[in-house]
Amino acid sequence: MKEKKVVDIMLRVDEYPIVSKGTKLQEAWKAMGEFYKICRELPLNDYRMIMVKDENDTLVGMITFEIFLETFDPHFLNTAKKITGFLDSQSIFSCILSQPGLNVEEIMLPLESISLRDGETVASVLKYVDRSDVSAFPVLDESGVFKGLLNRLSALQNLGLGSDFVKLGLGT
Repeated sequence: MKEKKVVDIMLRVDEYPIVSKGTKLQEAWKAMGEFYKICRELPLNDYRMIMVKDENDTLVGMITFEIFLETFDPHFLNTAKKITGFLDSQSIFSCILSQPGLNVEEIMLPLESISLRDGETVASVLKYVDRSDVSAFPVLDESGVFKGLLNRLSALQNLGLGSDFVKLGLGT
């Protein structure tokens, strides 16, 4: 049996939100929210992110939902998480509005630190995928063009490891 490649199980995303690296956080949050409204059937935390491009339209990074949260003061965030409903979209947007000077380049994850190549086998990326704090990884072709996303659970399930593997922490 032929080994599956990343391209075989990734989520192909033709209209994934991409913003310029100089975009303000407020604009990026809105773009991510609009995409999420379209893709509600996707797992909540695995695809709540936005891709970042440079002035040459080259993909250079990504910002996840969790990274947006990390921009808040930790004490404020820990207190606010205790309030029912705080993590709804409007509350987070209000917090982002309180930081008008930040742009996406200042908080993004650099692409080279998180991307996979579409021709890699799922088995070959397992250790990297399982040990990362990121739950979904940009997939690039040989030319470095963004083709889609591979989420951690899909990779593990494809290898027959699934959620029990994750729950038991056997992959770390």
